[in-house]
Amino acid sequence: MATDLRTPPSSTKLSPGPAQVDDTLDLEVADASLWQEDRAVAISERERRIASGPNYPVIFWLVLLHVGALAAPFYFTWQGLAVGFVLYWLTGSIGVCLGYHRLLTHGAFQVHRPTRILIALIGGLSGEGSAIDWIANHRKHHAHSDHEGDPHSPRDGSWWAHMFWLGWTIHGKEHAAHVQRWAPHL
Repeated sequence: MATDLRTPPSSTKLSPGPAQVDDTLDLEVADASLWQEDRAVAISERERRIASGPNYPVIFWLVLLHVGALAAPFYFTWQGLAVGFVLYWLTGSIGVCLGYHRLLTHGAFQVHRPTRILIALIGGLSGEGSAIDWIANHRKHHAHSDHEGDPHSPRDGSWWAHMFWLGWTIHGKEHAAHVQRWAPHL
């Protein structure tokens, strides 16, 4: 699949310079030259991530969780189950859904800075990556939802969309440009 990204409005200049606004996505574009780079890419988002290489800490974490799930019946305790549910609720519901998604990505509400940091740290315990990466990927997902450019499109397969995409991330300058493009305020 070739990348088919929307071009910026004709009023937007395509020269590098100060931050510009892209009205089609309602997000700030820190460097308009990224539009030129995006249009020049002829490989899919999945292929680009795989070519960038695996993210071994995330892969290790995902494998460890699944091995732990297989071993859990042999070491079952009711206290362990209760702790597991509390941690799942804390990291998934509070850390990711409330923190990463509603608070940090969409700005649905405001909290004091220490609370914001605490919720982001709890989200980090979920194993879904850093707050900055999660926010950038989620905003890109909204811009290209279920189409080329979506970091976890179901068009690339249900396993990729569900969790395999977490194991391959972009690195180096491309990662810095990705974060600057989709989460410039962080």
